[in-house]
Amino acid sequence: MSTLLELALKPFVPFVRYTWRRLPTALRQTRQARRVGAFFYDHYVRDTDRNQTHYTWFLRNIPQLRLLNEVVSAHPRGQPLRIASIGCSVGAELYSTLWLLRRQHPWLQVVAHGIDVSADVIEVARKGLYRLRTPSPLGGTIEVNGAKVFTTVPNALHDIMDVTPAGDFRIKDWIREGITWSVADATDPALATTLGPQDVVIACNVLGPMEDAIAEACLRNVVSLLVPGGTLVLDGIDLDLKSRVTQSLGLKPVTRYLEEIHTADPTKGDWPWTRWAHEPIDHERADWEYRYATVFAVPVVARALNAATFTPRARNFADDALPIARRLRT
Repeated sequence: MSTLLELALKPFVPFVRYTWRRLPTALRQTRQARRVGAFFYDHYVRDTDRNQTHYTWFLRNIPQLRLLNEVVSAHPRGQPLRIASIGCSVGAELYSTLWLLRRQHPWLQVVAHGIDVSADVIEVARKGLYRLRTPSPLGGTIEVNGAKVFTTVPNALHDIMDVTPAGDFRIKDWIREGITWSVADATDPALATTLGPQDVVIACNVLGPMEDAIAEACLRNVVSLLVPGGTLVLDGIDLDLKSRVTQSLGLKPVTRYLEEIHTADPTKGDWPWTRWAHEPIDHERADWEYRYATVFAVPVVARALNAATFTPRARNFADDALPIARRLRT
């Protein structure tokens, strides 16, 4: 019956999409409208456009970085902080993270790994050299709202990059140090042996294009990298799968800044007509914290994190290294 209904409604999808995009925002956010949107997403959008890309930019999600900064503030002094970026693309996300953490916690000894299945993007990341005139997967810019950008917060770039005589942009040496870049498959069972235990694992916008079975195996594999008390940053994955697997693994969602993080990425709009778009937060769902959180803790520190027991310095970082974050509701 579901298949027959799906086939019967398919010719009307363009009309529904056209009408939906012209509805008032308040009407689109009602529970009835969300149910309609979820139906069309599940049946006509969810399994489309699953091509893996390497588009990314610097400081992509400021509230998410803010939360990770606060989490890391509790890391024991004298112990190295081990970070792995899974599907790191051209390195923008890992470089952004290291810039912030080293600005805020200069006492930290950060040991970072960036891995990706593409040798080309790993080479770009290793060089840390970016050009406005080349495609994003080769270290250039992406299009956001019709404009070519490295970041949506360009005022911070002068602290992350130097301009070369040729007019290109190069990551500063103090940010680049301590990083190992590798070509690797995140689904490889030997990944934990290759990288070793990690305190923080970042896996954003890499699992979504995968088929569900592969994405689940990959998620379980990267979570196995985390030490007790470790932190997973996870976004760009099917929400049903994320909720089910994170609960089954005993991870604890960190809900601080959840709403801000959920709406911060300008490429995650146009739900339900774009596969990677963020659906509106539904607090009435029993699993809403697992479904919409992007930061998860291995249980031993989850209670402290959700209680917001962060150091004053971490809590006030927007007044120090990242003043532009004030515009994003610090």
